[in-house]
Amino acid sequence: MAIGDIPTVASLNALVEQLAQILQSWVADADELYAYTTAQGAAGLETIGFASADATNFITISDYMGTIAGVCSGTATQASEFNFMNALTAVTGPT
Repeated sequence: MAIGDIPTVASLNALVEQLAQILQSWVADADELYAYTTAQGAAGLETIGFASADATNFITISDYMGTIAGVCSGTATQASEFNFMNALTAVTGPT
């Protein structure tokens, strides 16, 4: 007897639908954050309380997420290999 859930057509279709919806939502959220931080710049983030270095780091992280979202939506390309997951550990901690 198999251990765990045995995949079915229905369960796999439900999973792929759920993940696609999560991705679409995440791309929209990342696009909004990127647009906001781009418009504000480091100086704008400093006016709401970020230290200068933290504002710069925040924009860098926002840029990473904006690039990933852009690749997903076809508005950006990534010409060279770059490990975004490693880069994002600055805000998530190691995985």
